[in-house]
Amino acid sequence: MGYDFHKFVSKAVKPGLVSERFSDLLPGLRSAKSLKGRGLAGKQLYVHQKQALDALLSGENLVLKAGTGSGKTEAWFLYTAQKKVRTLAVYPTLALSNDQMQRLADYCADLGMKQMPIDALRKQEYINKIGSRALRNDLASSDIVITNPAYLLNELKRIAFSKPSFIKDFLANCGLVVLDEFDFYGPRSISILLTMMKLVVELINPAIQLVVMTATLQDPYEVAEMLSKINGRKTSVVDGEAFHAENRAYLILGKSLEKVWSRIRGHREKLEDLGAGPDVLKCLNDFDYFRRNFFKLVDTAEAAGVEVKEFFEDPAEVLRHYAEDYALTLVFTNSIAAAEEMARRVSMKLGDSKAVATHHHLLLKTQRQQIEENARKGVVRLVFTPRTLSQGIDIGDVKRVVHLGLPRNVREFRQREGRKGRRPEIEWTETVVIPFSQWDRHLLSKGVDVFKKWVELPVERTVVNRENLYGSLFKALFSFQSPLMRGRMDKSEILFLRSLGLERDGLLTTLGKNAWLKMNFYEFAPPYGIKRWRVGEDGGLRNLEDISHVDLVEKFQPGAVDPSSDGVVVEARVGGSRGRVVTAVVVDDLRESRLRRVDSLAPGLEEYERTKLRWGETPDIKRDYRSGRLQSVVHLVAQVPANGFGYFTEFPNRVEWRVASERRQILTVGERTFVSRQYKSIEVPTPTYGVYGDYTYGLTVEASPLDDQSLLRIGACFIVIVFRRLYNISVDLLKYDVHVVGERKIVSFYESESACLIPKTDWRKVYEDVSSYSPDELDEVLMEQVDEQAYASFMALKLDWETARKHALKIIEYVLLRETLRVQLGEFAVDVVKPSRALKAVSFSAVFLGLRDDMGAGLYTLALFDGQDTIVFTGMTEFNQPSENADGTVSKLLNLVNQGFKLLVYDFDNLVKTLETCGLEGLKALLTGLVQSGRIIDVKSQLADKLGKQIPLEILETSLGLKKSMLSDLAVRRELERRRRPSMRFIRSKPERLKQAMENFLSDEARNIFIAWLVSQKV
Repeated sequence: MGYDFHKFVSKAVKPGLVSERFSDLLPGLRSAKSLKGRGLAGKQLYVHQKQALDALLSGENLVLKAGTGSGKTEAWFLYTAQKKVRTLAVYPTLALSNDQMQRLADYCADLGMKQMPIDALRKQEYINKIGSRALRNDLASSDIVITNPAYLLNELKRIAFSKPSFIKDFLANCGLVVLDEFDFYGPRSISILLTMMKLVVELINPAIQLVVMTATLQDPYEVAEMLSKINGRKTSVVDGEAFHAENRAYLILGKSLEKVWSRIRGHREKLEDLGAGPDVLKCLNDFDYFRRNFFKLVDTAEAAGVEVKEFFEDPAEVLRHYAEDYALTLVFTNSIAAAEEMARRVSMKLGDSKAVATHHHLLLKTQRQQIEENARKGVVRLVFTPRTLSQGIDIGDVKRVVHLGLPRNVREFRQREGRKGRRPEIEWTETVVIPFSQWDRHLLSKGVDVFKKWVELPVERTVVNRENLYGSLFKALFSFQSPLMRGRMDKSEILFLRSLGLERDGLLTTLGKNAWLKMNFYEFAPPYGIKRWRVGEDGGLRNLEDISHVDLVEKFQPGAVDPSSDGVVVEARVGGSRGRVVTAVVVDDLRESRLRRVDSLAPGLEEYERTKLRWGETPDIKRDYRSGRLQSVVHLVAQVPANGFGYFTEFPNRVEWRVASERRQILTVGERTFVSRQYKSIEVPTPTYGVYGDYTYGLTVEASPLDDQSLLRIGACFIVIVFRRLYNISVDLLKYDVHVVGERKIVSFYESESACLIPKTDWRKVYEDVSSYSPDELDEVLMEQVDEQAYASFMALKLDWETARKHALKIIEYVLLRETLRVQLGEFAVDVVKPSRALKAVSFSAVFLGLRDDMGAGLYTLALFDGQDTIVFTGMTEFNQPSENADGTVSKLLNLVNQGFKLLVYDFDNLVKTLETCGLEGLKALLTGLVQSGRIIDVKSQLADKLGKQIPLEILETSLGLKKSMLSDLAVRRELERRRRPSMRFIRSKPERLKQAMENFLSDEARNIFIAWLVSQKV
């Protein structure tokens, strides 16, 4: 076909075998009627299967770590069938366990055993068909019951409340529980799942053995210890290799590369004149180097205006040949719409071939099953799928996997790859990567070596931690609500709930009741999702798959693009007594004609078209979206626990369309050439809806007012990159934010789901690792993936990694400073005298929250603490001037100064800037005069002189264990008000909740400044 490519070959892997065959251990398989049973009978056991069987026969728990296609299911089934042990097999979802269920059904039929799957949907189908009593009896008499965690949790709740349960009788006689596909779960789900096992042992059956099946778990011994703690049994860890045929991987570059190279070489002078770097010029001299850096040279040439003939005309041209191949090929896309469109294009080239199919969740279950069956029979040879076939489903002799666009993380890439070569009789397999999106081009523009480095990255860790308090929270709530468990609770569990505000006086608070209602397996929310409707061509609505409550907040705001359907959210339907509960979202096609009819989206569309025309380009919103030049971004604001485990909330602040130009620009940094585009962020003037909350871990530190916000953001991003590269922590697990309140800066880290990663982190080691880490080109790709805002600032710095490192180390120093101060100042905090008027000192502080930048409007609060009483005043500014005088506060301050009181402040320069922002020039002049007369003590400077370090106030407060409201919480409250686009009338009313929050914060701060001064006298 004339395409050029890079080829990588991986050698075959054959796990070790033992002499015993499955039929030796299960003689009934010798007369098996099923094809799968007969195939299993003659197979020798892998070494890891025999080791797993021996561990189970010895009465031990088991953690079996082996790759995809390594026979993990057969390992535990041997034990179940040989010893007639009733087994509960738990899969993340039954949709992901179709293949395992079919294999187990065949094996069970051959051996006279009974298997039964059960989940919420199947339960209702059974009841409608045979009735509740018969269903309960059928389950109780089964040898193997297959379910998912959500259904099991629901059953445990019924058992705990002495309600009828369908699987209680089965569990009472069950000997083994298998937790398969363990890598599928996040850390929060793992905590709940293992706590559920603890409840099964405590409530129902203490004799149960436990098995965890995993492919990539990096901490198997941590999990083993947790299993042993649950049931008191020894736990064995068995490692095994999966069978892999020789794999031939092809990275498709394009057609006629020598012609492309020759054409670009003819424009060498043009490239030199525009500043192309030595790396690009080397491509013009060395064809092999050009092939390794193909996309960089093509991008640079196009940026220079060189017309490069389309080097990759149509992926369907390549894919059509796979439909005529004898081997089964899976083509993974990044959206359902892309899968459907590409399948249509290939079918048209073949004349509507039956060998081509799509597989995704919008198809009926019966349709998906038929496609899977036709693939096994060889009728279907080419299957396009976005994700549904990437984990858990085995549809036959898959020999080739095509990545039509790369996923954003390595775990999903490996899951896709794991679908092929699962049969020992397959001699070789293929991986084909066809660049298709901006993400692919960005990665490949760094060169083939960087692409290979990304592919070879270790898979993101499944974080498991026995000290994760999420499991404790789940068990405490469960026990508190259960009549059977309440009497077994110890005092520490009650106090734990109380510390979180969930229990008071022996009852759950309103917060506690809500927490219990939302404590479901897959997310902290009601057990049903948000409805999603799609507008059809005729204007009617059809139902798409529900979305989760967290996805509503993070991805499905009005104006946001729905990537699974190539649509855009045009409406959020609300209900409830106050009209604030989102009941559904409506998605329409991403077309100009549709968007123009939506009042809230039409202005954004107009701005998009104006931007494109200004760039000299033709507006085409769908084309720009599919090419990756238009993305929607939902900006979130998170309120996180300040130090440890607590409640976390996030809400959508605004929606933006980020548009990139087709034309590119050349930028040279050192010897490297970069190609950039013009970008325009278009705010979509739509309201945002919803708040999502859960319990997780957070860490907040105050930085210096002199630190630059954008550089702090780059530094935080650097830390996340180091966690990914050195510790294999997913970039989606550790999140961060940088808040600014007045002149003060706060950096917050939090876990997107509770993993106990932050408190278990050795920050001194992180400091050393950040200091010594040498970033490479892959880290540039990761930075853009983690934080486009930080990456844009980083590019403006011309990729100055040392500046990024410097600010990463600054942030870590603030974290370490808090711990150091806790040790250094602890004894002084105990020994200082109590605040008193007799000390003749008064502390003063101020804070400003801007609510309307266009009107210079906001609220400010002033606070005085004289050792006994606190005086606070809140005013508002309009056009950057105070609308009323703070005469009472100023008079009190003057009166105290006249009585000989010293004035205590923390960071005088920052305080003066705050007063300037509020337009309080008279008060500023008063303080300046007091400095000149030596009547002001800057406690921050005083402590810095004695300790040799500048200490932000929040870090000092945390180290001393002082009562305080969080500055980051105040920043979040401000964003909550700002997202409502407040009217001036509203601001002038000084909204009570915000006013109260500001006054509470500043009252605490004024008192803490006084205490900090007392401490400084003792140091």
